[in-house]
Formats: sequence, C-alpha cells, structure tokens
Amino acid sequence: MRRSLVLFVLIFNVALALIYFYLADRLAGNQTWAWTLLAVPFLAFASFPLVIRSPHRSRDSGWREIWIRVIFLCIGLLTYLLVFTVGRQGLQMATEASWATNTVVVILALIALWVGSHRGRRGPIVKEIVLKVEKLPAALENFRIVQLSDLHIGAAIRRPYVERVVRMVAEARPDLIALTGDIGDGPLNQSRDAVAPLAELPRLAPSFYVLGNHEYYHGAAAWADALQNLGVQVLLNQSQCVKVGDTEILVAGITDPVSVAQGPDVDAAWHAGQALAPDASYRILLSHRPNFAEQASRLGFDLQLSGHTHGGQFFPWTLVTRLVHRLYLGLYRRGSMWVYVSAGTGSWGPLIRLGTTPEVTCLRLERA
Repeated sequence: MRRSLVLFVLIFNVALALIYFYLADRLAGNQTWAWTLLAVPFLAFASFPLVIRSPHRSRDSGWREIWIRVIFLCIGLLTYLLVFTVGRQGLQMATEASWATNTVVVILALIALWVGSHRGRRGPIVKEIVLKVEKLPAALENFRIVQLSDLHIGAAIRRPYVERVVRMVAEARPDLIALTGDIGDGPLNQSRDAVAPLAELPRLAPSFYVLGNHEYYHGAAAWADALQNLGVQVLLNQSQCVKVGDTEILVAGITDPVSVAQGPDVDAAWHAGQALAPDASYRILLSHRPNFAEQASRLGFDLQLSGHTHGGQFFPWTLVTRLVHRLYLGLYRRGSMWVYVSAGTGSWGPLIRLGTTPEVTCLRLERA
C-alpha cells in the first residue's frame, strides 16, 4: 500500500511539473515574475496528497479546511488555464492565425472559474423524473422517491448547504428517500454539525443509505453509524421492505468496490430481499456506482439508483466522464429495469459546476 502511494505521488508530481512547464512556456514567456506567480497554484495543488493524508486529518483543524478550499480553487484555475491555452494553440495550428493574447487566455480562465464557482455554490435544483412502470399497483401510482447522492459533506460542503438540501427534500414531498453514497467526504468528527440536519430525512419518509468510495476513504464505519443514529437505514449488501397500502416495495443496497472488508454483492442483496418480501411489487437497488446495472437487471430489479460520476461535474471533465462511463448521467434502460445516475447533490473537489447542475432528484412512479 505504501509503495503504491509513493508511486502515485511520484506520477502525480511529474504530471504536474510537465503541465507547469507547458503553461509557463506558453503564458509566461521569459518573464521570471510570471513563472513564479504561475508556480503558486501548482505548488498548492502538489500539496494535496500530503494534506489529505496528514496525521492531523482526524482532528478539528480549521487551517486544514481553509487550505483544502484554496487547493480546490487552484485545481479549477489550472484546469481552465490549460483548457484555454490548449484551445488557443489548436486554433492557431488549424488556421495559422493568432486568436488570443496571453492576457485574454488568463481572463477567460478566471471568468470560467467565477461562473463555475457561482453555480457550484448556488447548490442543487429539484429535478423531476417520471418513471413509466407497467402493471404498477394502484397504491404506487405517483409514489415519489427522492434521491440524494454525492453530497460530499466536508471541507467545502458545510451545514448551510445541507440545510438547504433538506428543505428541498421536504418540499419534494417524498414517500421514500435514497442516499446513494459519498454523502460524507472527510473525517466524520470534522463534519458532525454539518451532518446533523439529515436527521430530518427519516421524519419525512423511510430513508436508506449506501456507502460510497469517499466514506471508505475516511472511515466507513463512523459514517454508517452516524447516519444510522439519525434514523437512516444503512444497507450493506442487505434489503429492507417498505409497506405502501396493500403492497410492498423492496429496497436493496450494496457496498462500494473499494471496501476491503465487505465488497459489493448484488446477489446477496437480492436473495435477502427475496427472503424478506418475495411478493414485493417494486424492487429498487441502491448502488453508489452505476456499473452493476446489467447484473441487477438480470436478477429482476425494477430500478437502480446510482451516482459517483457527477456527470463529470465541470467541463472538460464532462467529456472525459462520458468516455469512461457507459452510464454516466441521467436516465437509462437496461432490459426491463430503469437506471438513474445522479449528477450529484453537492460537488467534490472544486465547488465548481460548468456543464452539469447539482440536483435533488425526485423520481415519480406512473403506470405505463
């Protein structure tokens, strides 16, 4: 583990150095002060692995939160400096004409950073999705499932943001609430106050939670216990049954592949559900990552709710995510099962949204 971490840090820093020299050559020219100024965000970014793995990361340290926010801002700035520099060079090569000065490139990067940061801080919208279901029991007509995913409560997402999300959930009038992982991001003891508003969710509707990769990075057991203590039911390759009138809904949930102690087991969650409610009228799988959809469809689930991808969160990562993930954002069909991949309710890393919008998703069942 230590060797792989050292290798990662080495590759990370080599890549950063190459990007730095590329941007400095294109934007700074022979001006020493410009090379020095450009080095500042790169050095901040280079400190990220050290800050994340700091031995003091479990303590309540305000300076660490502030520095992480600075690093995230630098990530956004460097992304857009690189995008506009490469874009300008591509246009110049294609047209043999000069398209923009260095100053214009920097200004465009700052504008993109400001717009994306503004949209990220503004927070989620309520996104309404109608799911057409054949032979839907009358008791489930207009049944409303509200999904929260990738909230990333931590250095950037604090209590006011979480309180706003909870208010939006209440306004959506849920019959069931699904939290599909990465709700927490960082040591729990630094975010207990920010997590507290989630206690309102079980009062609104039966609430279920599966862990994402970021909870496992920062203490999955602590995050699971915290949500369980608030009344949210945690599903670790397990199933629960919800009574709706004279019918039943089965809610199954699996762990994340980064879990060493208990990896994801869709079969186990399915069979636990069959034993619990063999005649359930509707079967839902909560999986942080969307790539279990084929298996879930074959088993007989009617709906899978996932997150993880953020839809790429902000350009140009929106394009990269589309290439990497077959199910990257929005509503899909796999056999007779619907799959919904959330863009995320919060944001990871830079609190930036450009090309995607954070969402509180409200999925309403309707007879086909």
